[in-house]
Amino acid sequence: MTRAETYQLRAQLLELLREAGHPINSAALARMLPWHTERLDLGCELVCLAPRHNRDLEVVECHGNWHVVRRPRSSQDSGAGIYRHLRSLAREGLVRAIKQGPRRVEWEYIARLR
Repeated sequence: MTRAETYQLRAQLLELLREAGHPINSAALARMLPWHTERLDLGCELVCLAPRHNRDLEVVECHGNWHVVRRPRSSQDSGAGIYRHLRSLAREGLVRAIKQGPRRVEWEYIARLR
């Protein structure tokens, strides 16, 4: 993920939390975001020709031994996931983590006075 993509994702997360006006968990936030586009270094047998049990993967470009695909975001994706970005926003004082249980956290926008 480039620096520009990181800033854009964090801005989208802040906007979603601000507009919601109530705490939201990271999985729900991930579902609200636009799908993620990425390159997969996999052949057609694993992408184009594989049985489609999961319809949440859209092939954008097929190049034989690599593909460009789109898929929904997840809170735990490496690189493109949102959890690490939410933690960073919390360190900056822009959002607050509200612990709901041992492995359950909701996130809330913190209004800043100008």
